[in-house]
Amino acid sequence: MPLVADVNANLLRSLKIVQSLGEAVPHGGVLKAVAGIGITILETAERVRQNKEECADIARRAAEDIGVLKRLDEDEELSEDLIERLERYHHQEKLELLFQLWSLFEYSRVLQS
Repeated sequence: MPLVADVNANLLRSLKIVQSLGEAVPHGGVLKAVAGIGITILETAERVRQNKEECADIARRAAEDIGVLKRLDEDEELSEDLIERLERYHHQEKLELLFQLWSLFEYSRVLQS
């Protein structure tokens, strides 16, 4: 686990402890609220990092496919293998979009509650 991930995990655990203490201490509502905001920010930052990695992977795969298509002569037909790979990529892209939309929906439900 990278150092930054370790620090974030430790900070997240600490904030959850502070949030629990806010529940246990009389008039600890402010403490609980501040810890809750910190937890939300850290979790959102982690999701952003993961999305960035996924986007880089999608861009890499798209660049590879574009490179393959550029190398083909205009008169040459696409191979069956390449057609299948492009179709799989197209379907995978749709699935990833659906998962991202679902994540946004779930995230907005959490924020509204």
